[in-house]
Amino acid sequence: MKLSEQLQQVMAQVHGKLVQANVQKVSKACGISASNVYRLRNGGTPTLSTLELLAVYFESQDGSQS
Repeated sequence: MKLSEQLQQVMAQVHGKLVQANVQKVSKACGISASNVYRLRNGGTPTLSTLELLAVYFESQDGSQS
């Protein structure tokens, strides 16, 4: 799989989790404004650093639920 395809896959997974997540909880935990979380939830494109923050956050959430 190409790197660009992997990145698109990560973006899709993060978006899927954002749609189901509590915006305020994500905002507080990641230090991202709630308005930015809503923007991303509605299809906005995250910066690479924001994507990484969210991916790490959701990975930690998945790990704590196992």
